[in-house]
Amino acid sequence: MTAEDEVKKILVEKFGLREDEIFPESDFSNDLFFREEDIDDLVDCLEEYLERQIGREDIATVRDLVERIEDNG
Repeated sequence: MTAEDEVKKILVEKFGLREDEIFPESDFSNDLFFREEDIDDLVDCLEEYLERQIGREDIATVRDLVERIEDNG
């Protein structure tokens, strides 16, 4: 499973988004209507799922988060 697939899986299963509304360029705040605490919850879920630290700084889009996972993998 790719990092993008892992992010999408969590967004669909834990946050109730539809997969067809999640794109790499989707901005968490403006497109997906996430608040800061939602992003924190998402990162927490992914860190638990992946069993490693990702970090929260400078994550604005789905692509940012995917790249962070790939860089820390």
